[in-house]
Amino acid sequence: VCSSDLQMQKRWKNWVMDLSITGKVNQQEETTTSSANVILVLDVSTSMDESFGSGTRLAAVKTAANSLVDAMPNAAGVEMSVISFGGSVATNVTWTTISTDAIKTQIKNTISGLTTNTGTNWTDALSTAKNLADNKKNSGDTDPTFIIFLTDGCPTTNKSKQHSHGRTGTTNVNDTCISDPLATMAEMVTTGYNIYGIYANTTSDNTK
Repeated sequence: VCSSDLQMQKRWKNWVMDLSITGKVNQQEETTTSSANVILVLDVSTSMDESFGSGTRLAAVKTAANSLVDAMPNAAGVEMSVISFGGSVATNVTWTTISTDAIKTQIKNTISGLTTNTGTNWTDALSTAKNLADNKKNSGDTDPTFIIFLTDGCPTTNKSKQHSHGRTGTTNVNDTCISDPLATMAEMVTTGYNIYGIYANTTSDNTK
């Protein structure tokens, strides 16, 4: 029997994420199985270049994401994808099995190399994450899926609707920049995916 638990806590203004995947030995078995699908969705909008603690918001998000990669068990059943988004969206790491430290290093190097671009496009970022999760599920994979969404501000654009706001974005839940990604999140939850949001900002501005 395999169980998965994602825990997040705030320590000294820095987010620490721990993904714990444990296996219980069946009375008739002497092996354990660890399995999970993890998608990191990382905000790389230009506001992520602003100060956060002793560095920048983007640096803090990279540190947190790379710490999560380090904490993942080396197991054949643990897979990860990485998506980054600003105004545009990129799948930086497609489904990759976390089987060795060398693979972890490759993923961390990719995360560390991310750079910012203008805009905050939640809509396409979350749609991309959902598509990755759906494709995995439709392939017959029954492992639990965790989607971890890290951002510093409200969405500024919905390119599919050709709709955008200024740099500060919008907090109006009826605006398509928010309503569309919220609908996608609701679909994820209904499908059985686990989605967590982490806000990387030190002010009350744009709090979601």
